[in-house]
Parts: sequence; structure tokens; C-alpha cells
Amino acid sequence: MVEDRLSRTAAALRAGSNLRLGVVVGFESGRGLGTVAELPPSPGTSRDEEGPSQPPPSYPFHSTAIAGGSRQIAPGTAVAFVLAPSHGGTLEARELHPLRPGRRGST
Repeated sequence: MVEDRLSRTAAALRAGSNLRLGVVVGFESGRGLGTVAELPPSPGTSRDEEGPSQPPPSYPFHSTAIAGGSRQIAPGTAVAFVLAPSHGGTLEARELHPLRPGRRGST
């Protein structure tokens, strides 16, 4: 089942979708704020312009952006997400969909 979700996500990325893959690198449950690091695109995809020497970009998110009604997510959880403008004029991650079952929980 997880492999199916990853395959569908990868297919959406190849199709030019706004969907991105990443890993939660930090989450502060008391404040409901976290950070997700975008995984580098597969070779040959349209977002390959950054090159291998650039660190992966990371984006903040709020717990209300976690899909499924959960307000908790563990660091290390693989997620699919979209980018959207934040109130401060920068980009933030929204619509976070955990891709590894059982990794949600308090931190």
C-alpha cells in the first residue's frame, strides 16, 4: 500500500503536478509549527535545475496543514505536500500527507 502511494506521488511529480515529496525535519507540538525538507527531484524531472551542490530547500508548516485531522507528526516522516504563499510573503508547505503509516505521533 505504501509503495502504491509513493508510485502515485512520483507519477504526479513527473506529470508536472505541484505535489512535492519531503521529510519532516522538525516539529514543535506545543506551538504546532514544523519544517519539511523537500527531497531532491529524480534525475530528468522538470525541477532538476538546482543541481547536486545545492542543499534541499525546506519550508515551514503549521499543524493545521497536516491532512487527516491529525495535529501531530513525527520528525522523519515522509510526506507529500504542496507549496503556497504564507502570510509573510514566503512559501510554506500545505496539505501534508504522511506517506509512511505509523510515523505520526507526539514528539
